[in-house]
Amino acid sequence: MSERDEEPFEDCYICHGDNGRGRRSDGSPICKHNSCIKEHRRRRQEATIDEHDERSSVAPAKAERTACFKIREILGVDMCVAASPRAKRAGCELSATNVAYKVRGGFGADKDDELLPDTRWVPMHELVANMDEPALAALDTWANKLQKTAKEARKKLRRERREE
Repeated sequence: MSERDEEPFEDCYICHGDNGRGRRSDGSPICKHNSCIKEHRRRRQEATIDEHDERSSVAPAKAERTACFKIREILGVDMCVAASPRAKRAGCELSATNVAYKVRGGFGADKDDELLPDTRWVPMHELVANMDEPALAALDTWANKLQKTAKEARKKLRRERREE
């Protein structure tokens, strides 16, 4: 699996997944990005020099993973999330495990948590597990608008090319 196919390691205590890289290794508190590796090494060396520092100050406790509990807007869909690069080239089969939506919504540890706004790729099985059908109606509404929006965008691009 190449780095492009990996999901970002959002629990990296240095970049929090902003660098878009996978976990460095099993159990590692950082991602594969060079700047995170260097900063982690620097912090570890600093902790060993200062004998009064505790090891827990080097890597904070792993934050609890948050899930999507409220959809504000759907921005996209990916129908081949779990597929390998080879399967993507050959054409992957449509299945519930391969579908993810780019969601702008509310994320938290549970539905009673104070939901934090964020935009993420969320697997469909997570949305179904955390929301009832009326809350998931946004997925159907978005899907119904998709064809019309795509057709209008294509026509607009054609007009712009003719005007050049």
